[in-house]
Amino acid sequence: MHLFWAMRVSAGIWWYGMYQHWDVVTIC
Repeated sequence: MHLFWAMRVSAGIWWYGMYQHWDVVTIC
């Protein structure tokens, strides 16, 4: 279970980072 949550959190951070990156690209 711990590994599951660790992967889920990592994926969430990665997707959040990608979203922020594309948001910046769209604005700029």
